[in-house]
Amino acid sequence: WGCWWLVGFLVVMWPSTDSSIRCTVLSVGHGGAVLVEFPTGQSMLYDCGAMGDPERVAQTVQTALLKRGKNRLDLVVLSHSDADHFNGAVPLLRNVGVGEICVAKSFLREEVPGIRNLIEDAARRGIPIRLIQGGDQWQVSDRVRMRVLHPGAGWNSRWDNANSIVLEVEANERKILLTGDLDRDGLQEVLKQKRVRYDMMMSPHHGGRTANPPELGAWADPEYVIISGGQPRFMGRLTEVYPTAARIFWTPLHGSVTTIVTQRGELAAEPFREGEFPPAIAGSRRSD
Repeated sequence: WGCWWLVGFLVVMWPSTDSSIRCTVLSVGHGGAVLVEFPTGQSMLYDCGAMGDPERVAQTVQTALLKRGKNRLDLVVLSHSDADHFNGAVPLLRNVGVGEICVAKSFLREEVPGIRNLIEDAARRGIPIRLIQGGDQWQVSDRVRMRVLHPGAGWNSRWDNANSIVLEVEANERKILLTGDLDRDGLQEVLKQKRVRYDMMMSPHHGGRTANPPELGAWADPEYVIISGGQPRFMGRLTEVYPTAARIFWTPLHGSVTTIVTQRGELAAEPFREGEFPPAIAGSRRSD
């Protein structure tokens, strides 16, 4: 089966008069919340959590929406069942309308604190929870589409991070990769797929060492890399992992970072504030 239940909805609701998108990695501390705004005004959130106060994460998302004149998310994708990727979802639902929530089958683990609360709260609010898997894809507009790269059908690693939903967003021949905490055997599964150059990539597992091997840098060859939270000690080697990146952003330093792909395929990455890494972790420029 595939995510074709989304195709009809998106084609009807999202006309293709414009195909620019905005993808903002919000600054939520050690966690994840990525707001993707599609050209017709619809919005998707990828992850909603942090190791700190979940209420703060929800407020950060709501504030970002309000600044864009919105208070609704058409789709929320929760990459996996680590609290720092979903614990802000319940407080978010109190104040922001949500059309649907998408998770992988491995997310539905009742032994994980907070999962049952989220499922029950979504049910009370009439928000459907859909299961998605690798190979699911949907066309947002003529030149904008999304595709799930991982986890595949039947995949269920003993390592929860390895079960992270990896989502590719393509607009005007530019590609964005959202990775959650992808690591270990899940990372190896993704690296088996056809090599694609990504224009922006979210660094897996907050820039952690095992989640960011040189093989990933060679496979993705990203122009921009954005690290959501994470420890300073992990940052030093990322220019070696991503040697051709034009810029590496780190939300504790740069704040929220917005990647914009225009209708003509022009690409820009805009941090909330400028800041320079120490020389050991400063990004190198592409030669092309």
